[in-house]
Amino acid sequence: MTSRAEANSGTLARSVGWLALGLGIAQLIAPRRVSRLVGIRPSGLGCWAVRMLGAKEVACGLGILRRENPKQWLRARAISRALDVALLMRARAARKRWFHGGSDAWRLGTGLVGVAGVAALDLLALRNSASSGSGWRT
Repeated sequence: MTSRAEANSGTLARSVGWLALGLGIAQLIAPRRVSRLVGIRPSGLGCWAVRMLGAKEVACGLGILRRENPKQWLRARAISRALDVALLMRARAARKRWFHGGSDAWRLGTGLVGVAGVAALDLLALRNSASSGSGWRT
């Protein structure tokens, strides 16, 4: 029988897994829309990078959902937030070349806030999975 803390840890890890899967699928299916949403140039390298990040999200999501103890996948997902921030910061540095108005800067800032929120959720799920000592399946 699992304790309440282990059950909550499993629920959070599962939620992170589903979030990763949904986000990854969106990035793979509609990279231009996702690029525009976060203020990245919606063509060329920008779309390619969004697709690669989508593949990473799908892999992490499936890994989290399929594993009895998803700590490694949660750790990989948390560490990979650095890739997301690096891409957005690169877009910020190249803003004069890529962006076409003030709304793009606002979108980029919103994207960074979103990545920070997801990173916090990833770290919380990782901490909870490490403290519970097991996954969600019994």
